[in-house]
Amino acid sequence: MTVIDGTQRTTDQSGVETVLAQISTELDRLLEADLHQLDSSRLRGVVEHVEQVQRRVEAVTNRVMRTVEADGVWSLHGHRSLTTWWADATGRRKAPTAARLRTAQRLAAHLPLTEAAASSGEISIDHATLLAREATKNPVLLEHLADSHTGEAFLVQQARLLPPDSFARVLAAWTIRADPEGADRNWREQSATEHVHLSSTLDGYQLDGWLTTQSGQTLAHALDAIIGTPAEDDDRTRSQHQGAAIVAMARHALDSGSFQPHARVRPTLLVHVPGETLHLLTKTPPARPGDPDQIDPRLPYGVLRGAEPATLGDGSPIAFAQLATHACGGEFTRVVLDPAGQPLDVGRSRRLHTPAQTRAIWARDRHCQFPGCDAPPGWGEIHHSTWWSRGGTTDVKHGILLCWHHHAYVHQRDITIRRHADHWHFTRPGGHPLGYQHLPACELPARLHAGHDDDTIAGPDG
Repeated sequence: MTVIDGTQRTTDQSGVETVLAQISTELDRLLEADLHQLDSSRLRGVVEHVEQVQRRVEAVTNRVMRTVEADGVWSLHGHRSLTTWWADATGRRKAPTAARLRTAQRLAAHLPLTEAAASSGEISIDHATLLAREATKNPVLLEHLADSHTGEAFLVQQARLLPPDSFARVLAAWTIRADPEGADRNWREQSATEHVHLSSTLDGYQLDGWLTTQSGQTLAHALDAIIGTPAEDDDRTRSQHQGAAIVAMARHALDSGSFQPHARVRPTLLVHVPGETLHLLTKTPPARPGDPDQIDPRLPYGVLRGAEPATLGDGSPIAFAQLATHACGGEFTRVVLDPAGQPLDVGRSRRLHTPAQTRAIWARDRHCQFPGCDAPPGWGEIHHSTWWSRGGTTDVKHGILLCWHHHAYVHQRDITIRRHADHWHFTRPGGHPLGYQHLPACELPARLHAGHDDDTIAGPDG
């Protein structure tokens, strides 16, 4: 008898090697078989059997990796880590090997039901890898895994029913419900890694990069709007159409002259907000109530824990701070659905600020009001107290023009903005000042021009 990965087996050490040799012999027979002789009606069954075998082999590999790690044999031959030892022993690349090892470790430490389902072939290694990577990121999620109704058992059942891409969305929504504050933190971290490289080459330019799901969908919607429906005789590939659309966007931006908002057509990015989630956000008191001159983006994470997250048009869930950012500049449309998901009633779309109020804020602020930024109105949005029924107002006085970058930054970093008589005061969490942005001279009250102080200021509409 031997012990592999802490579990007793009736097969002794030589028996393990014998079983592996037998499996290799059977695989040789399969490789020699003429699969083209199989009837078409049986091919799907063969594919499913091969998948089941592969899943079981993946489970054995995970167990062997942990056994080698516990044994310590890898450290006796000058290797710096188990990853380098395994890559050397198998001829595989180090990066995928390291990821595989992390999955094996997390399955054993935190996800017993997931490992059991993967070992029996009920779920694929793709499902198991997603669970190991996303559901074990922090103590809050680990604690939620133990929940008898919405924990690991629920996730494994969803993994049995859904393909990996659909399951990834369910898992992402689960992490947002279980830890809304952590989801916002992950959004900040992901946003910080967005990048695009535009490099000059000998015969042109090379473009590559990485965007978050939200940013990528925004760009994709804009490109699709430009591409439209290609003509029948247009034989360009999808990538060629997208390349031309990017250039068209750049030319349109330059041709507008001053990047004014009326010369810019924004793509339509749909965000679906469940009614109960919107109710929680609108009926919950703000994090720091009582100051009408203060714009505070902080959200009530304690109340939001367990709430269904908003989703993009394809069903991808988004963090609550992202929803708050969209709410500042987006249109709201009430849609009532029946139990089958069919629309029963659609209300009129409306924005939190009217077009007239938006133009008044543009005329007053002239550019992004974040300290040190002078991005023009065409590059920005109006930031305000997001959930108006929590006591926030949508008048001109309490709206501020921020460029797209700094608008997201304010929501991501919980920057509080307070209007004083002659400037905006930006404050980090904890009360640390970030800086000031003085209002244009034409906005200042007459008393301030005369050298007097004042606590309030009338907006352009009053």
